Amino acid sequence: MIPLLDLLSHHGEAADPYLLEKIKHQLDVIFGVGPWPLLVLFGLTIVLIPISIIGFYRFQRRRMEVCIKEHE
Repeated sequence: MIPLLDLLSHHGEAADPYLLEKIKHQLDVIFGVGPWPLLVLFGLTIVLIPISIIGFYRFQRRRMEVCIKEHE
């Protein structure tokens, strides 16, 4: 059975606000910049990961096509 105090301490947020604040504080301490440069940096990272995967896939595909044509 779930104790009553655990039910009362539950919050409706997607993540623990206290933990998110601590993470934000640590990022500010580590990087020493405001929130906008970090937003741009993390945004670019999120966008560049799938782009690099697609680029690597296309590179490998062209390389395999060249190898197949050379062996024909």
